[in-house]
Amino acid sequence: MSELGGTVEYLYWSARRTSRFMEDNGLSVQPVTHTLTSPTVGWLPSFSRSKTSVSGSRPQIAKVIEDALGQIAVTRFDAPGPIQYAKGTNLVVFSEFMHAAERHDNRPTVIFTMADYSRRDRESVAVCLFGSMDNYPEYIQDAGPNVRHGWSSSAAPTVFNFIKLHGKDLGKPPFGGTPGEIAADALQICCSQGGHVRNSHGMRNPWMRAYTYGDAREAHWLAQIYLDMRREEVEAQGINLSDYPYSVPISRILVGAPLWIRTPKPHSVRVYADCEDLDMLIDEDGATRRPCL
Repeated sequence: MSELGGTVEYLYWSARRTSRFMEDNGLSVQPVTHTLTSPTVGWLPSFSRSKTSVSGSRPQIAKVIEDALGQIAVTRFDAPGPIQYAKGTNLVVFSEFMHAAERHDNRPTVIFTMADYSRRDRESVAVCLFGSMDNYPEYIQDAGPNVRHGWSSSAAPTVFNFIKLHGKDLGKPPFGGTPGEIAADALQICCSQGGHVRNSHGMRNPWMRAYTYGDAREAHWLAQIYLDMRREEVEAQGINLSDYPYSVPISRILVGAPLWIRTPKPHSVRVYADCEDLDMLIDEDGATRRPCL
């Protein structure tokens, strides 16, 4: 088996969203000056050169944004809503988002993770994020999905346009829907886009789904949330979430766009196309399978 070596600091970084957040909130990164001084050798004088960075590095910008958000960035998902920003540390699965709304747009991406609603309801919060493939490192963009064909949701244009409008407009037919419909459609896309194989839904066997590139273990993510729907709110609109192919009952659905995903540990990113052996190893629970261990 092959595995990506080294540490990937930022699996996903949206320069557009982070820049807009900084500008909208009047934030800036303090200039940092680095000085390099040559050693003194005999009678030769030492020389120094200074370079000041005013734009800020990704870690600096991320810290400024997280400090500004404070408790607005929710980490406890049983908190009252609506949630505007959320963050967590979870396994995330990233895929190409197949849609037919605007074929000339940059390739969009689907990023899916499950968070705990509470200590009692583990992995019952579906976090459905949509962004741009251009925000991944080149090695991911160039890798391609492990499976290149399969089911694509007829509701994909609705979700695509909802994200494109920053969640400010549910849209009009044919690309519109109620909040419950958009939440349920986003969940369906993230759980089973391209999935024709049994037990290939959600976080279970995601490499068997079409258009899915890989996953990142223990990834830190921060996202702007456009739609926050509890299960009872969705089902009050006549939608039965029990019909959706996920093994854990859903307590809450969050739909939005990521600002970043960072991976602080080495070997935390797995690109399925790089896996030589897809006869996956079985975890201790006897059910969940992971590649490239």
